[in-house]
Amino acid sequence: QQLKSELQEWEEKKKCKMSSLEQQAEQLNAKIEKTQEEVNFLSTYMDHEYSIKSVQISTLVRQLQQDKDSQQDELDDLSEMRRKVLESLSDKIQKKKKKILSSVV
Repeated sequence: QQLKSELQEWEEKKKCKMSSLEQQAEQLNAKIEKTQEEVNFLSTYMDHEYSIKSVQISTLVRQLQQDKDSQQDELDDLSEMRRKVLESLSDKIQKKKKKILSSVV
């Protein structure tokens, strides 16, 4: 009788322990599943969204460089025009000086 009682008590403890372990296993499985979902999301983001953003950034950087180059070309053209206008004005002034000097002499 006592052995039966001890066996029954041991089986109940075993059931409790098994129940507790099963509950822990379920919690761990849920945690693993959630972590896997996060990994999948991040992988998708890195594979797709990150790539798209990276391409967009590269495109914008390239466009910015093209705009800077274009602006520099315009500045160079303006500088050249200014130089030519100043040169032309200087020539005209020199000619007028010569004309005035030659009329005085």
